[in-house]
Amino acid sequence: LETGKVSALSAQVVSYAYEPSSDALSGLSALLTDALGGEVKVALRASIPYGEEDTLQERVLRAPPAADCHVLLMSASATPETENHGALIRSFQARVSNLLVIIDESPYALRLGSDPGFAARRSERARSWRDFVAHHGVTPCVVELRRLAPGTGSRTEAAESVRRALSVSA
Repeated sequence: LETGKVSALSAQVVSYAYEPSSDALSGLSALLTDALGGEVKVALRASIPYGEEDTLQERVLRAPPAADCHVLLMSASATPETENHGALIRSFQARVSNLLVIIDESPYALRLGSDPGFAARRSERARSWRDFVAHHGVTPCVVELRRLAPGTGSRTEAAESVRRALSVSA
């Protein structure tokens, strides 16, 4: 990592109550590649539907695969709840290292549209998620993944957020 170039990195992703689009997964891959300084192979390991949080232990965390980064991916469209989102974060913390919690703003941004009147609502939701995840002892990354796909928008600020969350220096 000190050289800024590494190869063969992997990220295991579990999404909760959210099916990421191909653009979101492409954006996640590009973001992790920028943040970690080398190509990152992103594998969507599981999607846990809302209400099936208790299956996480059995389906995903019993024997988590080795990975350079474990990503818990959730949507900003949801309101964070201690009994499910919080429980998932705690379960991951107990079983994996290099946990990265990413809250994808893409679905929420699409739902609100480009009306400037919704900017405050979107900002408040992002702050709510940041505070919630931080309360659980994890540095969150709240980002609009669909805008980070190769060939779109700047990923510099988002990549720095990932580096901070993983305590990786660029």
